[in-house]
Amino acid sequence: MVEPGIEHPGHRQQQPAGEILGVGHVVELSHPTAPDKGTRDTGHAFLSFTLSHRWSKSGAEPSVRRKGFTMPRMIVNDRPVDIAMDPRTPLLWALRDAANLTGTKYGCGAGDCGACTVMVDGAALRACLVTLSECEGRFITTIEGLSPDRSHPVQQAMVAEQAIQCGFCTPGIVMAAAALLARNANPSDDDIRDAIPNLCRCGVQPRLLEAVRRAARVMRRETTLHAAPVPGIAPADAARTTPALSPAPSGDTPR
Repeated sequence: MVEPGIEHPGHRQQQPAGEILGVGHVVELSHPTAPDKGTRDTGHAFLSFTLSHRWSKSGAEPSVRRKGFTMPRMIVNDRPVDIAMDPRTPLLWALRDAANLTGTKYGCGAGDCGACTVMVDGAALRACLVTLSECEGRFITTIEGLSPDRSHPVQQAMVAEQAIQCGFCTPGIVMAAAALLARNANPSDDDIRDAIPNLCRCGVQPRLLEAVRRAARVMRRETTLHAAPVPGIAPADAARTTPALSPAPSGDTPR
């Protein structure tokens, strides 16, 4: 397990990431790894991100070695992958820097804020604390893989209840809420608060509570909801489609 509080030395600067290619193609780049306990020297590891369509959802094959590194195998958003990287590296950096799945955000690096929440085998976990070795053979779902067309009830309800605000912490909140509703479609308010302790400087907690309640009703098929525009919609059309995105009338103060 990576020691809590380890700070990624380049977290303010996005590492360049190449496109993920097909079978047999590898994207390689230099990547800082977590330091050993008691030292601030991070060193560098060489990483590669490889797709293999030979796998099935029944599980990943055992680890393989490439260029001296053990390559943990896992399923990321339904795509089997090999990752050649120090096995102590937090999952967060493999997702962001290797896979270019930047919807998973870096917040605190200590598991406190919840901005990096992803699903691991359906459970909401902090990607900054889960190491690659702990993810081997497991199913990882990020915000990009939850619902590419934004149709998930939590996403729809977050828009409908205007619980987005700045949006930085939203992916982690959505993933935590989706994991909750997957196992409990009729949560109490206490269940919601316990499952989504994510920090949010914008103060969306009251609206978030209502959004999860509303998403739960959709999950129980008691109601329907279509609040979020489909991907690719023009901003002007999005504003007309979604009241939450519409500008306030002249003279009105946005709430």
